[in-house]
Amino acid sequence: MKRYFKRILAVSLAVCIGTLCCMPNSINVKAENPIVQTMYTADPSPIVVGDTLYVYTTRDERRETASTEWSLMNEWRCFSTKDMVNWTDHGQIAHAETFNGTNNWRAWAQHVVTKPVFEDGEWKNKYYLFAPFNGTKIDVAVADNPWGPFEDATPGKYLIDGGWEGGNIDPTVLVEDHGNPEDVENYDYYLYWGNPYLRYCKLTDDLLDVDPDTDGDGVISEEENTIDTRFSKSENTILGKVRPGLHSFQTYGDEGYASFGEPTQGKDKTGKFPAEPSGSEQKRCAFEEGPWVIKHDDGKEGTDDYFMFFVGGRIPGETVEYSTAPTPIGPWTYRGLVMDREFGYSCIHPGVIEFKGHNYLFYLNEMLVGGTGSDRSVCVKEFSYDENNLIVKETGDNVAALLEQGIKDTTKGTPFFSVDPVGTLNPYELNQAETICWASNLDGVTGGFNGTGKGVKTKAKATCTDIDPVTGKEAFWKSAALFGVAVCDIDNNDYIKVANVDFGDTRAETFTVSAACGEGLPATDLTEDNKGNVIFNPNCDTVSGSIELWLDYGTDDERQIGTVEITDTGSTNTYEDFTIVKRSLGYMICTLYSVVRKMRSCLTWIPGSLRRRKFHSLRIQSQRRRLRVRHHR
Repeated sequence: MKRYFKRILAVSLAVCIGTLCCMPNSINVKAENPIVQTMYTADPSPIVVGDTLYVYTTRDERRETASTEWSLMNEWRCFSTKDMVNWTDHGQIAHAETFNGTNNWRAWAQHVVTKPVFEDGEWKNKYYLFAPFNGTKIDVAVADNPWGPFEDATPGKYLIDGGWEGGNIDPTVLVEDHGNPEDVENYDYYLYWGNPYLRYCKLTDDLLDVDPDTDGDGVISEEENTIDTRFSKSENTILGKVRPGLHSFQTYGDEGYASFGEPTQGKDKTGKFPAEPSGSEQKRCAFEEGPWVIKHDDGKEGTDDYFMFFVGGRIPGETVEYSTAPTPIGPWTYRGLVMDREFGYSCIHPGVIEFKGHNYLFYLNEMLVGGTGSDRSVCVKEFSYDENNLIVKETGDNVAALLEQGIKDTTKGTPFFSVDPVGTLNPYELNQAETICWASNLDGVTGGFNGTGKGVKTKAKATCTDIDPVTGKEAFWKSAALFGVAVCDIDNNDYIKVANVDFGDTRAETFTVSAACGEGLPATDLTEDNKGNVIFNPNCDTVSGSIELWLDYGTDDERQIGTVEITDTGSTNTYEDFTIVKRSLGYMICTLYSVVRKMRSCLTWIPGSLRRRKFHSLRIQSQRRRLRVRHHR
């Protein structure tokens, strides 16, 4: 199996343990935005599985490959949290080439839903990835776990196919439980998508086909049995055949304005939204793309329970807006501007979820170092509903939007705080090294951008070389799910932090790191981006260094509580435990940092063997219990 390795400029990772509210000079811990710093992410789609919130994203890869394309996105990724503060990277879950073995590309906004399936005599959760690619197709992949591996569920066909005119992007699925979540056999599933049109259909119970009975009344009406006349026949292709079942909401004229907002330019002006149909003076509404539909039932008569959040195509840039309806298929009533374009950041694609009694809006901006409209980052904001089941306005009278991001310092690479924790991290349970609250963020506000030798990264521990039965190719997108994820590309002064760590009333006494380290062979086949920064090369060796452990309170002498020296383990894929036994490392609820120091040389990694250092596992041990942070499943 081929391993990935990365250049390391210095080795020293520090772990700081800090207090939340129980110690002097404690810090009020909140989630730090953007929630992922190891890469550029976009198009968040959250789901809840038990006590865990999973967020699926696309990945902006343009800078990593020094590409000149405006949008380079080929894969979908998964992150999870139990506390809204620390996020675990589960790696790549699927790739555009997962589907049908063709040269698919433009892996844009996705949505994953879970569905109970009766299998082998018991109910099991299956996970369905609805993914668009090429700007023309939407298909479905399925997995047994939230993190995959995902496999094409409709081999040889696409769920929905067509051309650019169909706007087949940004799929989202509403799971309708009819107020009875235990009756899983009577769930209904609705798919929404589109740009600039807003299209929808009802899915069959297996989620792999379109159900022509859109309203679910048991009768196929004339309208349901008619091809959507707003589109050519080819834009009504379902699993390779043109047939009824796909529909679209009215998005122009007075009806469109009432449903999804009046366009910025007004009703009678031309501009970004051309007339529709030809010759009409009325333009498209504010809806542009990225629909996200949820049900929030407040139990009251006379209030709408179905919410559609969407990207508004405003001047000068995209917004988040919303409408509500009494049924999954309308009629929709426009409710207002949720989040406006701030500081010139565009395309704030929404994903909304309820988790542990809190309501969260996931969106994106450009706040990482090097961030642009094509190099974006996922963030999160909490919101609430009022007595009329509408979103509460949290801004002043002089602000049109209901919510603001909360950015105080617009310097890219600077974190900003948004949501409170809903739990703590248990240091005595297995915790993966790629569980991160905040990382060194591409060397901070003065550093480079993702893909360079600045800032820690994550990679699958090994590459899957199994032949995929659908594509006939090596199923590389299954690597993270099968082998786990490791932190790599660790440079001098890099760090990783986990926050809100609850040690209880037992003080930890040892700290153990499981790491792989090479001997520092010379770097080969290096490339540079257009700023002269070295682009991440997985085929270079690693070199030894040290990890410093730090608290976030006390004097300088008290804050640094130890140093773990990392030496050659014999191979970049050979892990050894390195342990330090020190005085008590923490007390009560703390923040934990890892910082890298004293790298001896500037080297990249060589394929298949020696690796500078992968931050593979952390373990804090008390007399009775141990903290372990590893990449294992």
